[in-house]
Amino acid sequence: MKTLDEAIEDAAWKFTGEIGLANQGKAFLASLAADGLVLVPREATLDMSIAFAEAFYRERRCIDDHDISEWWSAMLDAAPKPGDAP
Repeated sequence: MKTLDEAIEDAAWKFTGEIGLANQGKAFLASLAADGLVLVPREATLDMSIAFAEAFYRERRCIDDHDISEWWSAMLDAAPKPGDAP
């Protein structure tokens, strides 16, 4: 898996033929983050799945519990961050 920076640079190059737009893409993502939004992989990584399971079993709740915020937060915390090695 590519780092987020690599993915942005590749997409900018493929879309426009210019690498300079990568900085605009990074600024766009920083703007989203300021609003509380994050970019995560389409499919959970192994680390994200483990974080979910640990949070789920730590609380020992039933699967039909609708308050999943702790589980979701654990997965987001374990998600790859910009610059993380694949």
